[in-house]
Amino acid sequence: MIDWSIRLPDQVVVTGTSSGLGQETARLLLDTGVRVYGVDVAEAAVDLGKSEAFTVVALQALLPLLTAADHGAAVAVSSVNAQFGEQQLAAYSSSKAALTGAVRTIALDYARRGVQINILAPGPMRAGLFERHLASAADPAKFLATRQARQPIGRIPGADEVARAALFLLSSAASAVFGSTLTADGGLTAGFDFRTGEEGSSA
Repeated sequence: MIDWSIRLPDQVVVTGTSSGLGQETARLLLDTGVRVYGVDVAEAAVDLGKSEAFTVVALQALLPLLTAADHGAAVAVSSVNAQFGEQQLAAYSSSKAALTGAVRTIALDYARRGVQINILAPGPMRAGLFERHLASAADPAKFLATRQARQPIGRIPGADEVARAALFLLSSAASAVFGSTLTADGGLTAGFDFRTGEEGSSA
């Protein structure tokens, strides 16, 4: 197999670095020699509306620095829930949809200033919200088996896998990708027929 390297910014600000995707992204960036500034909130439970507002305000605060950089890039983390509904997640889904719309608008506003802005939309991954749902399930083993069975790849992607997609969007290799949403969900939203994993059956 041939190794292919990509050019990353010298410095990256990563939010949510205490756990999950933020932590994995920071770790991968550090491994490549990037200077990482990690940002997180103190409280474990955060109002989702305030959380998304913080993301957009933080992006706007960094835009002058991104504009001045040789390669300024930003990746906002949304979710497949921005486009697809899920039971009992109305606040989460609506906040992610709002974030997606706001970031696309900011991307257009800065399109001619050399700032590369895109959105990463993960699906279920072995971190954060999914792990909390798994831990609180009446039968965790059954919950995990059911959720894995509906994934076309047959498993829940790891946070490290999704983090690699974030690194691609930050890199100069993604120069033709702008104001777009990269879905990293292991194929979950590629089709509408979610199967149980057994041939000839569907759920």
